[in-house]
Amino acid sequence: MVTARTKRIFKPLLHAPLDSPFPVGALEDVLDYESGGREEIVVADKVTGASELGATQLVVEHDANGNPNLRSKSGAIGANVDPLTPLGALWGAQYVYQRAMERFTEEMLRLKLIVPSIAQVAAWTALMQFQHSIGTARGGFRVLMSRGVARGLRHPIVILDFFARKEMPPKIGRQSPELVRLRIQRLLNLPMRAALLAPMPTTIHPLPERPEGIPVFDARKAKRFIRAERARVAAGRPRKPDGSPL
Repeated sequence: MVTARTKRIFKPLLHAPLDSPFPVGALEDVLDYESGGREEIVVADKVTGASELGATQLVVEHDANGNPNLRSKSGAIGANVDPLTPLGALWGAQYVYQRAMERFTEEMLRLKLIVPSIAQVAAWTALMQFQHSIGTARGGFRVLMSRGVARGLRHPIVILDFFARKEMPPKIGRQSPELVRLRIQRLLNLPMRAALLAPMPTTIHPLPERPEGIPVFDARKAKRFIRAERARVAAGRPRKPDGSPL
């Protein structure tokens, strides 16, 4: 089940061209888990050089004063969307998922892994979410896949299942082995949860052309929200019901 807020604000928008490549049901699940459908929520106290903005928690890289790095190729800046709006959050998320598919495909080819076909929807659903849950191709993904290869495994989902049920995964960044395992287990269960929310497609469809009306990235607005959220955390104030720090 997803929150009434997610259903009211985001579900009506989840149709072409905002429904690919990440399946609609999976995106609903992520929306609810990450933000509860709160479009102005910000997480700005975890990492000095980046924050997560909006309902789909798109990364915004910035300096210590909250000034966005406009040369960034990732997250909201790479997608050129305002993540604090519903349309920007959804289009930006699908852009990031498409980039994750491309990067993970390159990494799997480099490691001589079996690359799932676009008909393996469940596999790609879990793998696309990996970049947000555990790490990018150059981070967590490479670490786990390389360890799987060293153990004679060749399919990325088989490797994830191996670390979910058999061998404890390594520490990745600030994530403990126990946390990494829990996140892997959630990734592997994502397709099942998604199918309960919306019919799963038979293939992964590529990102369509960007539609008109998607709000572009607003550096001044993003900085205002990032600084406001850091001030809220520093002062120990609770979040507002809508998640906005302003």
